[in-house]
Amino acid sequence: MCLEASLSSVPLIRFTNVREPWLHQNNITLIERDSFVTLSELEILEVHDNNVRRIELGAFNGLTGLRNLEIFDNWISEILPGTFENMRNLERLDLHYNRL
Repeated sequence: MCLEASLSSVPLIRFTNVREPWLHQNNITLIERDSFVTLSELEILEVHDNNVRRIELGAFNGLTGLRNLEIFDNWISEILPGTFENMRNLERLDLHYNRL
């Protein structure tokens, strides 16, 4: 759990069985390519209430089992085509309160 941990970037998490890392309420500004590639079991990802301004293509590589992605209340102004590619199990994507 990384809730309110004053993180400025997505931490490298080496535990492969993590299903729900709480990354909200930090100071993350960029979600880089392969940020979560080691987390193949991830089902829920919350990166809301940060300062995310940009999501690199491939940021969600390897998250084929992800069901819920919350990136609301950030500063994202553009989503590149292909950003959520190969996320075949995604049921909920929440992007409200951004600059889109």
